[in-house]
Formats: sequence, structure tokens, C-alpha cells
Amino acid sequence: MISYLQKRRGRYFIRVRVPHELRALYSGQFVERHLGTGDYDEAKRKAPDALAPIFDDFAARRAGVAAVAPALDHIFATARARAYAAIIAGKPIPFIDGRTALEGRDVPAAGSIDVADVAIAEALQEAERMATYNLPAPSPVAPWRASVKPGEPVQSLADLESYLASFEGLAKPLYIAKRRGSIKAILATMPNLADVTRPAVQAWHDANRTMAPESLKRHRNDARGFFKWLRAHGKLAGLPSESDDVFEARKLSLPKESEVAKAERERLSFTTAEIKRLVSTARENDDGELADLIIVGMWSGARLGELTSLTAAQVDLKAKSFRAGTKTLAGFNREIPIHPALLATMTRLIKAAAKRKDGSLFASGDRLGDRFTDLKTGLGFDDRHVFHSIRHGAAGRLRAVRPAVAEYVINALMGWANVGMLARYAKDHPPTLADKRDALEKISYQR
Repeated sequence: MISYLQKRRGRYFIRVRVPHELRALYSGQFVERHLGTGDYDEAKRKAPDALAPIFDDFAARRAGVAAVAPALDHIFATARARAYAAIIAGKPIPFIDGRTALEGRDVPAAGSIDVADVAIAEALQEAERMATYNLPAPSPVAPWRASVKPGEPVQSLADLESYLASFEGLAKPLYIAKRRGSIKAILATMPNLADVTRPAVQAWHDANRTMAPESLKRHRNDARGFFKWLRAHGKLAGLPSESDDVFEARKLSLPKESEVAKAERERLSFTTAEIKRLVSTARENDDGELADLIIVGMWSGARLGELTSLTAAQVDLKAKSFRAGTKTLAGFNREIPIHPALLATMTRLIKAAAKRKDGSLFASGDRLGDRFTDLKTGLGFDDRHVFHSIRHGAAGRLRAVRPAVAEYVINALMGWANVGMLARYAKDHPPTLADKRDALEKISYQR
């Protein structure tokens, strides 16, 4: 209980992380309740009464998810098909809400309507994406139903979420979310058990050759792991065990990527003039938040996801540093110095974050990625220039510093998993904050 207690500006409150499977039903990753006191002992006494309704709500919503899961697939498929047809015909997207979609179904009201609304919203987004990229019309028949018979749908939402729940506490939420996306992406083209064959996996692979090889491998491995879990839980009874192996790379025809294709995929860094033009154009477009994001990225070398999820709690203005990193073990929760040129911007962002409930430095979160894409595309940059190009540029400038910055310092600063020999020899003497600060302050955008 005490671990839920937090203190902000002298007042105590409780902060509870929303379970991953319920995240879509809440506005943020945490639920907070103020305890109305600055006294620690009094806060401890009040906490149980404040926590009880939060966990009761979790239980009610979880029951709603479980109860409505069998109906969700049909609701999602129907909403997606109707929306797609309307978009192609140039007509307004028909309004559908969770209450209407659940009418006539024997499910409890608590939490169910919210879950159905989320499924419908995702269906409308999927329909817009399919229409934008001129993909084939989706089938109005639900593609996902629990079954053990070939020719019937592969799995239900409950099966997938149960599988992913086995990773809770063992893997980071970002990793679990990526696995969910991988499985849905590869099995979307194989809705029935009879469809999950080696030729089908080969066809999916051929249709996604533009993806990075490591991404294709991750998709295949995630789907294979899910199939093994389904078999272990009796979901694939009667099917030959070889069906688990259709995702193995050694049994697929995977031609090596040509050097030309590889060069086309490689990212390019922004020049000093280009990155300044990005900032100035964002400001001209009255998008100061995006301009701030670019500025923080260019002076820190942090990843887009690390910045859009940054909160005030991760920033220590007194130490002039912030903590970030979720993608790799080497970069997890690493300490990044605040460059002198960035200090004023960070101070302003911290003041603004104090007014937000979740303390986020960038209120728009992940939506900033889309706005950056629109910005750079409007300025004529192609797919080789992305937000990650800013990180590449920061790393390149660090490498160009003379006298040279020690490689192990750069690795620690950037959060890279692949380190060189220097880092191995220096493993007992990791770089201090002062070492990293001295390195980061050598970045220059004067040429």
C-alpha cells in the first residue's frame, strides 16, 4: 500500500498503474486520487479507503472485457466493413456506438460499453488506413473466433490477451504492445486455421519486403510463439504439430536484400541548416510543441518515444539531467545530461508539465510523431529522413568531436546495446554524469 503513496508540492496522493489489458479504457497509464493531507501518517490511514474503489473499478472493467470478448470480433469486423464502404463511396462514416452494438447480447453493462467503443474506434482507424492505401475491402464476417477446427477462425481476443498477460511483470509494456501488433499483423491475412500454411507465410513475407529484415523476423517469431501457446492450452487440438513450424525462417525462401534496396532504406541525418529549418517552420506553423520536441532531440540524441513519454518526474533540473530509455537493456533508464543550450527550454517545459495531471512534458504524446512526418514531408524530405535522423545527427556530431570522445561514453549516452572493445575494457569504470555532460556539450550546430 505504501508504494502507491506519492507526494507532490507537499500533499500526498495515491498513484496506481492501470493494468495493461485495461489501458485503452482509461485516459492515462495511472489513476490518481488526492488524499487531502500533507501528513504522512494520516495519508497512510486514508490510502486503503481511496485504493479500494480503484481496484473495484479495475475488477468491474476486467469482467466487462471478458464478457464482451466473444462479441468484440464481430463488432470490430462489422464496423470496419461499414466504415470502409462509406469512405470508398465518399459518404460520411456511419455513427456506431458501443451501446448500440451490444444490444441484444447477454453481457453485463459494467465496462462492456467502454470496451466496445474502443473496438469500434480502432475499426474506424483501420478502415481509413485500408482505404488510404487502397487495400482490398475487409470482410464483414468476424475474422477472429476461438476454434480448434481447420476452416474456422484462429483465435479470439481473449486468447490473445491471455497469451500476452503471461508476459506481465516479465517484459516491458512496450515489448508486449509490439508483440500484440506483430501477431495481429501477420495473422490478419490468415484468419482461419486452414489458412495458416507455409505458402501463406511466404506470401505475407513477399508482400512486406519493404520492412526491415529484423522486423519481419520479429513478426514471424511472435506469431510462432503465440501458436505454441495455443497448442499448449489445447486450442489447436487435432492439428499436426508441424503447423507450429510454418513461421520458421529456414523453411521459407528469404532472398537477401540487395545493396540498392538496403541503401534506399538507410536513414540520412539532417544537416545543420535542415534541422534549423525544421524548427523555424514548426514555429511558423504555430506548433511550438513540435519545435520544442525537435530542439530536445537535437541536443540530447534521445529517441522519439523516449521524448514523447517524458514526464517531469524524470527530469532533475538541479542535477541538469533527465532519465529516459525503454527500448534496449543498455539504454534503459539511462541518465542524459541537459545541454546548456537546452536548459531554458527544459525549464519552461517542466513548468508547463506541472499543470498537467500526468506531468508529461509533451501533452500531445505520440501524435507528435505524425506531426513531424507532416512537417518534414511538406519541406520535401523523403522516407530516409525521419525523426530518428535527428538522433543519428547527434551521434555523428559526437563522433566528429576532436579530441575524440571515448566510444564507451557515447554508447552510454546514446543507450546502444552493441558496444565496442573500449566499453568492454571500461566495464568496471562506467562513465559518470560529468563524463557524459562533457561529451554532450561538445555537440555543435554551427557548421
